[in-house]
Amino acid sequence: GLIQEELGAPRKALEFYMIAAHLTPRETALWKRLASMATAIGEDRKADYCLVKAARALPTDPDPLWQRAALCVR
Repeated sequence: GLIQEELGAPRKALEFYMIAAHLTPRETALWKRLASMATAIGEDRKADYCLVKAARALPTDPDPLWQRAALCVR
């Protein structure tokens, strides 16, 4: 993902990061980062998916829920 990001390929980087996130499903910070990356490139469904994963990984953190609500409003 880092290499693709450096090469200027955000969609490809997102795909590689998604693989990494699935290998470490409790990594809330990574899921949040993926959500913001997906939103930046217009992948709202992937952003929503990542926010759901972040909320499940750390249920006491309200940020993914707020971000998901904002995404739904858009």
